[in-house]
Amino acid sequence: MPPWNNSTGEDFSAAEPGNAIVEFIGVMVVIIVPALGLLAILATIVSAQFALQGAARESARVFVRANTVAEANSSATAAAKTSWEDRGFTEALAVTYACSDPSCLVPNATVTATVSAQIELPLIGTRVTLRDSQPMTVDAFRAARP
Repeated sequence: MPPWNNSTGEDFSAAEPGNAIVEFIGVMVVIIVPALGLLAILATIVSAQFALQGAARESARVFVRANTVAEANSSATAAAKTSWEDRGFTEALAVTYACSDPSCLVPNATVTATVSAQIELPLIGTRVTLRDSQPMTVDAFRAARP
């Protein structure tokens, strides 16, 4: 088929030389680049949330296995921070514990470890606080342990 419109007889092949590449670059800048930025932000949030989930889980596991509440607090907090840092994060991690029983480490008591951190989102520099909690039950046969 000839490169002109049959109704007017114009030749459109010479009227717009090289405009396709300009339009492609325009679309890339307007649509694709912001989408990649959004993807980087979402990836940071998801990886931080997974790291917090792992830190909370490890912290709760260590807490319920400790012999005293003081030992539980220090070793569980250290475990949470190690888990957080192993996943590549350097932000400060806040760790708190809540117990269903006042003495915490009695059989069948539930200990909930809550971890939170403020992370900086890439490209926009905004800080957001993420949080995760993990409940864990103290072993029912704990009193039988030496």
